[in-house]
Amino acid sequence: MKRYKAYDPPEYQQWQPDPEVMATYHQRIEEQELAASVKDLGAEGLKRLYQGLIRARLHDISLKRWVKTGVITKAWLGCGEEAVTVGACHALQSGDVVGPMIRNAAATF
Repeated sequence: MKRYKAYDPPEYQQWQPDPEVMATYHQRIEEQELAASVKDLGAEGLKRLYQGLIRARLHDISLKRWVKTGVITKAWLGCGEEAVTVGACHALQSGDVVGPMIRNAAATF
């Protein structure tokens, strides 16, 4: 995967997957219940999740730029934590309520 300095935190620049963690992931994702959940998302659901992750990261990049240029004085970024917010909000149903904290701006869009 190609990394981009503008879009990834510094600690992600040289990141490499841990083979043991990846083996566990591949084993777990094939388990019947989890595999069924992923299949139920379908291509469109997976696309919406990915769009949410990208939207969250771009929002944080904008906030970071605004802080660096003095447009705003402080921002609490969620870089690296997007999946928690996006995934949880993706599971919300009509009538559900979400109360985002400072690093969960992605819950609002």
